[in-house]
Parts: sequence; structure tokens; C-alpha cells
Amino acid sequence: MTATIEVGNGSVPSSSDAFIAQRIMIKLPNGADWIEIGTLEAGWRPPQTPELYTYVPFDGPGFNYHGALANGSLITVRIESSCPSSCIWTAKVYQSGAWVTLRSNTFGTAAQYVEALTEVNTGNPCVIHPALASTPDAYVSWSGTKVKNSSSVWNHWLAASVPSTEVLPLWPYAVTYSTKYTDWKSTRAGPTTC
Repeated sequence: MTATIEVGNGSVPSSSDAFIAQRIMIKLPNGADWIEIGTLEAGWRPPQTPELYTYVPFDGPGFNYHGALANGSLITVRIESSCPSSCIWTAKVYQSGAWVTLRSNTFGTAAQYVEALTEVNTGNPCVIHPALASTPDAYVSWSGTKVKNSSSVWNHWLAASVPSTEVLPLWPYAVTYSTKYTDWKSTRAGPTTC
């Protein structure tokens, strides 16, 4: 899976559990093993600094951080697998004209679920995240989301050609598609408080 993500200004309060993450993830059917890559601005990290990150549960620290990102920049990330016997899953970022491997992990199977997700936590379900609260038009943007088919060809993730299950966002957030599921944005869906 590959996608281009616009790095938003999360305005996450420091010294908090609040965060905003934009990530792609490959998850195995057991639900316990996965690898993800994306952008994260978190209250437990340097103040109001979006970062490139990878995460694999049960693998050392879990989170690995790979440098600060500028607000408004575009970053293209990918997760690929190689399955000669057991499967090696690799998280990559496109930098300076080439794919750079940031993290690899070995899982026992090629079967997987894929997700492209904007994940938001304010610590209070009645308070909208600051990144999406300033105006109704504030958004977190995704583009060029692709998945690889059985012939190892990268295709845009289109609703008509890729079997998909959509999990609708909870109030007060919404998803607006330009092309389902290739180009989309996360936005505010209502008032900023309950």
C-alpha cells in the first residue's frame, strides 16, 4: 500500500495523551501483528512537532521516530511485503527520488488487511481536535492511495475495483472523498463541543 499525506498542523497540547496521526497500516488476520507508517503529532513528544514514525507492536519500543516534518509538506509512504517463505513487511518513505526503508518486520503470513486512516485523540470525546476546529474547512488531506493487486501492479484504491469496508468516523469528524478511496480529506462535521 502507498499513499501521499499532507502534514497538518496538529496544534497538539504538550504533556498530554492527545495526538493526531495519519497512517497506512498492514494488519494480519490475528489482529495482533501489524506494521504502520505515517505522520504523528503527539503530546508526549517534542511540542507541536509533526514527525514521521513507524510502529510495530511487540517489537522493541513499538514506536520509532524518523525526524520532524514541516507543516503543509507532502510525504509519500509505502508498506511492501516479500514472502519467499515467511513474510518480511517493510515500511518505506519516498525521499530524494528513491524509496528509503525505515523499518522491517517478519510475520508468518501474506494474508492481511490494509488501512488508510486519520486517527484523532483529544482525551475528551466532547472536544474537537484543534487541527480541525479552526474553521469548518480545516482538513487533513490524503491523495494517490494505491494498493498492489495479485499481479504485483500498483492500482489506485478505487471503491469499484478493491473490496473495501468503510468505517465511518465518529462525530464531530467527517470524511470527504474526491475519488473513493484514492483521494480524500478528514474534516470537521459539526460544532466544536458537545
